[in-house]
Amino acid sequence: MALRHPKLRIRPRIQRDFVAWLDANQSAFAVPVRLGQRTRTHWQLRFGGITPHVSAVLIGNGTQNELVVAAEWQGECWDLFAAFEASPYRAETAYFCALCEETGRQAFGSRVELWLDHLFVPFLDWVNRKLAPANWLVLHDHGGATSAALSVERPADLAGQIIVPLRAERSLVRGFSGSCDCA
Repeated sequence: MALRHPKLRIRPRIQRDFVAWLDANQSAFAVPVRLGQRTRTHWQLRFGGITPHVSAVLIGNGTQNELVVAAEWQGECWDLFAAFEASPYRAETAYFCALCEETGRQAFGSRVELWLDHLFVPFLDWVNRKLAPANWLVLHDHGGATSAALSVERPADLAGQIIVPLRAERSLVRGFSGSCDCA
């Protein structure tokens, strides 16, 4: 499969397979996924047209693989929206996920098939079902503990809550004490 990013020298297998899958399936995403900063074990993902306060990261450090979507505010992670995980291992002629229940553990013909089932396709489904219809990022500070939610309708202003427009065309951010320009 030809990559849209042919000059990238991608060494970790999960990153290489994710980029190939993303290139082949980008049109299936209701919100475009953009490749961001990369290290040997992490690849930051951004969503086209969506505030940078919502992002994802593909993590592949040997036997543990994750695709995590998070809400960030002022440089800190406030909450995770989704965390897709896989821990592939090979037994004889098939791959299995060590995180799945042993009694119902499904066999896969390759690591890529396992990653598709556990990480890539569920991520696509989350983007299309949860992120795409949302218009607002709602951050809550519960006196030290934080949480985040996506909302289609703009929620009412409440104390300890920050409301961030999810898409760039909205300009007002409401925070703890009214408007702020911190987005």
